[in-house]
Amino acid sequence: MMHGLVNVSYEAMLRLVIETDQQKRHGIDAIINTTFGGFLGLPQSMIHRLDLSLFSQDSSQSSHENFYQVTVLWDNERRLIPVSVVVGDPVVGMGLLQGYSLQIQVTQHGIVTVDRIR
Repeated sequence: MMHGLVNVSYEAMLRLVIETDQQKRHGIDAIINTTFGGFLGLPQSMIHRLDLSLFSQDSSQSSHENFYQVTVLWDNERRLIPVSVVVGDPVVGMGLLQGYSLQIQVTQHGIVTVDRIR
């Protein structure tokens, strides 16, 4: 089970711990975004600062998007996940939440609970 908080803007937040190729751990506060189908979205500046590895390039006609990869500590396990480039704050998407239950106390400083569906 993982816990987060609702911030003063009523956004459900989770703190993620990611590991870079240099075996360094970094804490990232990310907004849970149920309209984002990906796993994790980070701004380009953060991807550059963390020196993430390029995973793939989507050069289809509708998109010219780069995808990166990172190891995240998720539910006490290491998971290698894809990272999308986003504008704005880091976001956790539905891809990472798949197989989990999400409960949010919608009040400032409310508790966010993410628990594996058994």
